[in-house]
Amino acid sequence: MISLLKRWFLYVIALCALAAIPCHGEDWASVTSDAGPNKTYYDLDSLELDERNISLWIMVDFATSVMGVLSRKMHVQMNCEKRTYKLYRQALYEERFGSGQSYITDIKSTKMSDAASNSDVLAVMNEVCKTRPKPSSIEKS
Repeated sequence: MISLLKRWFLYVIALCALAAIPCHGEDWASVTSDAGPNKTYYDLDSLELDERNISLWIMVDFATSVMGVLSRKMHVQMNCEKRTYKLYRQALYEERFGSGQSYITDIKSTKMSDAASNSDVLAVMNEVCKTRPKPSSIEKS
């Protein structure tokens, strides 16, 4: 009887632990880039659009380890017209595709930077901005 209660108790704890795991939907789209051997993606689920800017998450898998890091996720805001971006947050990972031990940095930029200075952001910008509606066609709420 006690053994059955222990199993039932462990089962309930396991279910509670699974329910406590935060769910985050990510839908990574690959971006083909001639910029180098790294693989670049952007998260379709994170895409937010306003009158002038697009905010989204970008992920890069490095071809080789860079100081023990194999992938990086960046939360950025991009301006398609001015071809600029602002970095809000960055997370570095020991494994590919944003897995393994992470090192998160809040490095919110105060000014926009030229997208040409970051080949990964530029590759995503080229992909995302070609399907973005013009600011004049976005209705104000």
